[in-house]
Amino acid sequence: MDFKVLDASAFYAGVPFRSCVNYHTTSLIFEEIKHIQNKYSILQTLVKINRIIIMDPKPSYNTKVIQTAKKTGDIDTLSNEDISAIALCLNLHGELITDDFAMINVANNLNINTKSIMTKGIKHGRKCSYYCLGCNSLATHKICIICGTKTTKKIIRY
Repeated sequence: MDFKVLDASAFYAGVPFRSCVNYHTTSLIFEEIKHIQNKYSILQTLVKINRIIIMDPKPSYNTKVIQTAKKTGDIDTLSNEDISAIALCLNLHGELITDDFAMINVANNLNINTKSIMTKGIKHGRKCSYYCLGCNSLATHKICIICGTKTTKKIIRY
């Protein structure tokens, strides 16, 4: 079975409202989108008829996503909701539907298929690292441990 996991951006774009496909999302994502008042009753109906299935990934998948996000440098831009959606995809071997570039990058590094809705997505993987403006060295933190200067993010495509 082909599982499709929705991020909040997919709900904002109206994805579950214009197709007959069954979708999955996490409880954190569902909580994040509750403020969509004019569509909320429709969301509840879609949940009741199992067109939207709310489930959370096993904790080990969250850990794997966090480790990968640290390697790619995307950890600072991912929310707990984002991590849960990627982890659910990993757990279900599903496809992630989102427009969030950091989520797509981490998902791609985990060999998860992604689909963008309103953007073209990303064509190349990227790794973010920090570059010190003071001593011109690569750093691993927002403050250089060599000279104490604030660093800036540098994106390396591969």
